[in-house]
Amino acid sequence: MRRRTLQLAVFLSLILLACACGGVRSAILPASRTGNGSWIASDATSVVFAQLVEAKDGTLSGSANYVQAVTTDTGDPLQQINLSVSGVRRDDALSLTLNAGLGVTQTWTGKLTGSGLALQIPQQDGSLMPVTLRPGTSANYNDAVARLRGAVIQQRQDRARVQQKQQAEQQQQQAAADLATAQTALTNAVQQVTKDLPGLAAQQQLPGKLQALNAALAHESVDYNAAKAQAGPSADCTAISDSITKVSDAESGVSDATSALSSASGDVSSAASSVKNDVDSARQAIQDVQQKGGQASPMDAQQIDQADKAQQTASAAADTARSQSQDLYSQGNSIYGNASGLASDCNTAG
Repeated sequence: MRRRTLQLAVFLSLILLACACGGVRSAILPASRTGNGSWIASDATSVVFAQLVEAKDGTLSGSANYVQAVTTDTGDPLQQINLSVSGVRRDDALSLTLNAGLGVTQTWTGKLTGSGLALQIPQQDGSLMPVTLRPGTSANYNDAVARLRGAVIQQRQDRARVQQKQQAEQQQQQAAADLATAQTALTNAVQQVTKDLPGLAAQQQLPGKLQALNAALAHESVDYNAAKAQAGPSADCTAISDSITKVSDAESGVSDATSALSSASGDVSSAASSVKNDVDSARQAIQDVQQKGGQASPMDAQQIDQADKAQQTASAAADTARSQSQDLYSQGNSIYGNASGLASDCNTAG
């Protein structure tokens, strides 16, 4: 309740602040220099309309309507407050007391002039502000309120248009920034493809290492065949053992060649995987650019496609080499197992 009372007190101190520059003139003037009649003042933000009746003894009574523009952009564009007015006139001197309810009142003094009610309104700093209410009718009041309502609505619409324009500009700026970010990401993705692509050159080592494995296996086969030729009922176990030692040495060569081929295959697979990830990232970057209204360079798209084909070729070569190394290594193990069997048979026979 104290807050509401304070608001009303402040309101009474400000109620005609904006009306000091004059009001709406009317062709209807009071019949005599009395307080009788309707009085109006208005400006760009408010309208006040007072209706007063003067008794024979000079006492005044009536009401006042105060309409103020609402500064927010939602709800009713105008706020209205109704006041009761009492007072007294002595010759041209006036004293009016405005009552806002809840015991909140304020007294204004002034005089009756040929053009209206010239009042002195107390301010919060103790000074007096002159305000003149001029004769007016209910129609004048309604017109003034309608104009004020229209002006407030127009101001709201103007602010809304400005806000929409600002939002559109912000969206455009954000879209441009997002596109620039996406284009930068695409550039970085293409550069990463270019950076990792040379790693696929490791596949060029695969044929040579496969050839070395085949040679080691062939050497093991030759040594095994030599040991096998020495086998029989009258075999020299010592000679067979020497031949099997050669087979074992050749098997070590097969194992080393297999490891070298497997390692090279792993390097190629790792490089191909990196390039594939780069390609996927670059293609996603192209989609991002397109979704944000941009276009990727045809050269970038072509480079990405070529890199994708290159990594697929390298990956397939690595898989093939890995499979061949496993197969050849198994053959070498089998030969070595057979050679060990020759030694065992010879020792048993002996």
